[in-house]
Amino acid sequence: MALVLRVVTIALATLLCACTSLVPYRTIEANATIDCGANSDGQVSLDCSERVLERAPSYDLLFVEFDDQGLQFPSERFGKPAAFQIESAIDRLKLLAADHKGLSVVVFVLGWNHNASSDDDNVKNFRRLLHNAALIERADSSGYRVVGLYVAWRGLSSTLGPLKYLSFWARKSAALHVAQGSSRELFSRLRGFKCAQNAKAGLPGCNETASGARPKVQTLMIGHSFGGLVLFNAVSGALIESLTHAQDSGDPAGPSQRYGDMVVLLNPAFEATRYTPLHRIATLRKYYRYQAPLMVSITTTADQATGKAFPFGRFINGIFERVTSDEEDTANTN
Repeated sequence: MALVLRVVTIALATLLCACTSLVPYRTIEANATIDCGANSDGQVSLDCSERVLERAPSYDLLFVEFDDQGLQFPSERFGKPAAFQIESAIDRLKLLAADHKGLSVVVFVLGWNHNASSDDDNVKNFRRLLHNAALIERADSSGYRVVGLYVAWRGLSSTLGPLKYLSFWARKSAALHVAQGSSRELFSRLRGFKCAQNAKAGLPGCNETASGARPKVQTLMIGHSFGGLVLFNAVSGALIESLTHAQDSGDPAGPSQRYGDMVVLLNPAFEATRYTPLHRIATLRKYYRYQAPLMVSITTTADQATGKAFPFGRFINGIFERVTSDEEDTANTN
């Protein structure tokens, strides 16, 4: 009996040590005078690693973090910079819009087994992406400033290999909370900012331009894994409205009203049944001229999370769920 208790104690201690803390990583206020440019490995100096703003010579990187309930972290425990990251990001965007010809905004919502720590692979790769995007803007002499917005939550809840996969159910639940929480405020305010800036520039709508001119603010929104679930939940209603607007407005040949310039889901980790209503509307609609995609969803055949872990997790969840067709059964698992 003593041996069993000892083994259980060691196992519980291992589990507790492997769990990550529910804390924000970005708790130091913005300071635009500090150079936070990344090296070739995508890493920044220690002085920049916990700031809500990383200002590099060629781009700005903003961070917004949410807890497991989808809310911003409380200021009384973690300080004002952690509690008002949405406000800080919007204020920074307004300043940049006033100082530059235009903004090219890239939004990234992290997924399973990632967070906002400075050395997270997603963070480092996102810095590289922003740097490369800035090189393209410079080559075009566009005068546009590249701005990245890294939307984070506790996608990584365990550092122990096997437990990363067992965290599927808890992290999917957390992603749903994030999707239904303050992220809705963030995405709504981003759209409001974009529309207001483009209106000031004399453009006819949030995304439409006159004579092919470039909008004052362009937005590319990317969601990865469970981050795809967060982003899709935030924009799916607007996407359905975009696809039905032309017909319901009495102008079937009219262009779709976009939520952003492009929404991209990378290895999205949510049931295909959530996507089905949008897919059916898009398929049934008649198109009278070419329109750039409103949303692109990409899933790689080599992704273990969506290829193996997700179907297994959904199989367990779906045991007591009812479906009305084989197609729906497949879509509810994959």
